[in-house]
Amino acid sequence: MKIEHVEAVFTDDQGQPRSVYFAGQTVNGVLKFRVAEEFPVNSVVLKCKGKSHVKWENDDDKTIHYDELYMEEKVYLVGSEDSNDFKQDLHVGEHTHNFSFKLREDLPTSFESKHAYVRYFVCAKFSRPGWKKDYEFREPFTVLTIIDLNTIPEAQTPVHSTDTDTVGCCCCAEGPIRSEFKVDRAGYVPGEYIGINAEIDNRTSKVMSESRVELWMKLKLKAGSDRKTKKTKIAELRHGSTNPGGQDIWSRDRLHIPPCPPTLMEDCTIIDITYYLHFVGDIGFLGVLHEVPILIGSVPLSNVYSMPNNWGFMPPPSLTQPPTMSNPPLVDPAGISLSPITTQPGLLPSAPPPSYHDSLEFTGTIVTEKNEGQKKEKAFKPTYIYYNFGTGPLTM
Repeated sequence: MKIEHVEAVFTDDQGQPRSVYFAGQTVNGVLKFRVAEEFPVNSVVLKCKGKSHVKWENDDDKTIHYDELYMEEKVYLVGSEDSNDFKQDLHVGEHTHNFSFKLREDLPTSFESKHAYVRYFVCAKFSRPGWKKDYEFREPFTVLTIIDLNTIPEAQTPVHSTDTDTVGCCCCAEGPIRSEFKVDRAGYVPGEYIGINAEIDNRTSKVMSESRVELWMKLKLKAGSDRKTKKTKIAELRHGSTNPGGQDIWSRDRLHIPPCPPTLMEDCTIIDITYYLHFVGDIGFLGVLHEVPILIGSVPLSNVYSMPNNWGFMPPPSLTQPPTMSNPPLVDPAGISLSPITTQPGLLPSAPPPSYHDSLEFTGTIVTEKNEGQKKEKAFKPTYIYYNFGTGPLTM
């Protein structure tokens, strides 16, 4: 291989490393490559591209796929678009080229999954003369769109669901089994803890093996007239068994929201992301199931938390380590106050400053190099806005 090393280093306006940008910002950076043996090229083109992609198998085993392009800008580092017969030798040694691309204001947030992605990357293409195959290098970066929960009226609305049902059917039916599920509002940000209040009154002769609160992402994919829905569980809490005639009470239980993309994908027409809370009680054939929608945004509600006056725009990335789904933080319920704890009575608790963390659940695979028919791939996780609320008191 005549090119030994290629890398794209992303920076901010001050030249500091970063790989997360907001829609409307400028992507700056440096393309570096090392040539081990001199060779000719017709051109070296650097592109900045943003696109979404969906792909799945339908019931007839037919592959359904569709793409949506958001941006594709390019600059010629060697040669030009009009010089078809141009040829130049790349000399041995280190090569560096600065680049700058302005992002559109209406770009959707980066997302990766098995069946869909919204992806942004820079691509360097070395076009070689004659029959020789071109060499390509790609490096992804994250684009975020700010979703301010304060601009969505339903984000402040309490969520409440009740149900009364029987277990079994016809002559074998027994019960009733009564259940109630509620959370104080519909809007949250990654890093927050959702306060769960729920109850199951088991008036049957059967043991309820367990109850669970689960946070699910629902992914709706579109490709022309074709549709596909995929669901992913991203967080959960569990209670143990409840005997016949007993009650299962959820009070002050807290469900942690991991780093994840926001609910809305308005600027993407082929991928739609929504979130739901499931309250499940395993008893009999049907059991208990409540499904209520929630919103996940980027900016927390100002009637729940006080916001620092100097917040302004989001800060550059500073990665934090959130609690994992498999090992959630444990707190003593007796030590949790349902009233906001502040330094002065009557004041709202302060929200932690926004930081960033790689997605825990959503990973894609991107081809980073193409050369002489060979490919190199790597896993890529988008980075999302995250608020490190720690294990502090539940704020209602």
